Amino acid sequence: MVALWKRNKIIFVFIIAIFLMFPTALSKESIAYTHLICVAIGIDKQEEEYEISLQVVVPKQSNAFNQTLKVVSAKAETVKEAVDEIKYHVGKEIGFAQCGFIVFNEEASKENILLPIDYLIRTHNLNYNCILVTTDKSANKILELNGNFGQSYSFDLNRILEYNERNLFATNSNIEHAYRSYLSPNKAFATSLVSATDDKSEGVEGEKSSSGQGSGSDSESGGSSGGSSGSGSSSGGNDKEKFLSNQGKLALYNAGKMVEIVDNKEINGIEYLNPYANDLAIKVEDFTSGIFNNATIEIEVIGKKCSYHHKIVGDKLKYKCNVLLYLKLNDINQEDGYEELLDPNKDYFTEELVEQIKKQEAERVQTSINKLKELNLDFVNVYDSFNRWLYDDFQKYLKQQNHSEDYFQNTDFEVDFTIISD
Repeated sequence: MVALWKRNKIIFVFIIAIFLMFPTALSKESIAYTHLICVAIGIDKQEEEYEISLQVVVPKQSNAFNQTLKVVSAKAETVKEAVDEIKYHVGKEIGFAQCGFIVFNEEASKENILLPIDYLIRTHNLNYNCILVTTDKSANKILELNGNFGQSYSFDLNRILEYNERNLFATNSNIEHAYRSYLSPNKAFATSLVSATDDKSEGVEGEKSSSGQGSGSDSESGGSSGGSSGSGSSSGGNDKEKFLSNQGKLALYNAGKMVEIVDNKEINGIEYLNPYANDLAIKVEDFTSGIFNNATIEIEVIGKKCSYHHKIVGDKLKYKCNVLLYLKLNDINQEDGYEELLDPNKDYFTEELVEQIKKQEAERVQTSINKLKELNLDFVNVYDSFNRWLYDDFQKYLKQQNHSEDYFQNTDFEVDFTIISD
């Protein structure tokens, strides 16, 4: 026996450790009994009161183990008090590390959204990768629809927001980026705007699951709200609004406060100045020249390269961007003379069409810049560019200005396109 022990010491130690630890592990209480796992947060502000809504994961035991989403909410004068109310109501601690996004309603967005975010990060270990989103409805309503949405499809609002980051911003809209913007001289920041609608052509329906596990009808309520989160005064309470709508609208922020809601089409011309933007498309309408007769032409940008030039002339900043575009013609739609467009070997990027594209897209860029100048929001990162490439001259320029924060207003933009067709 002694010889067997000497030859197999490691195995015996391992077996003894299993016997010592197994009863403890077996009797240990599941984390689901002590914590709520929060996957999304809704922050609604009404007058002097906050309603905090948390979308939490609720495990369900069945033949096939599954889990569903519920919404719990509470109202209080501060975010901290509302979160504490939810804790008391459910008798559990709340884990925020898995939170994927935070939804703010319009009234909450008109105050500095980084204040409640800062509390959640310092106190509750909120993830810096958490995406920020704004709604023109109530945040509670958006979470309710998202719970139903996740039960009906293989994607949810998290996937939609990630798609928007790639195609509307070509940059992040998460907490880390919001902090960086707020702490920099250029305080501009943007989030997606999502909504709820009763028009099925404007969104996708979040259907309640047949098993009754959707969060819309059986949402728990919390603390001082005194009622279900689906019927509270700030939750929207409109059963007709059962479609979650993402129409490419943006909420623009300055120093943490929302200043305007715009359609992406109003400012998407600045994507030509962003080297990372990859979802550009061009549409030339009512074009007549050569073989084209009042044609509508759809063109895809399949590649793009940018080079930048910066100069300071007097009281003006000169920002020039040379843009090399690789274009692919996707569709031509015209009533007459269509037979001339059926030759697959013909290059339809005529000189006239190329010039029209350059003119049209340069105007598109300028229209977007003018809109941003109205709001004095530097989404083009003019400050960062000049500060990087002309640091000494730029800092001297800012000191000479009576209002250095107006540098964006004093920037002249020029875009020069070079086009290569596929």
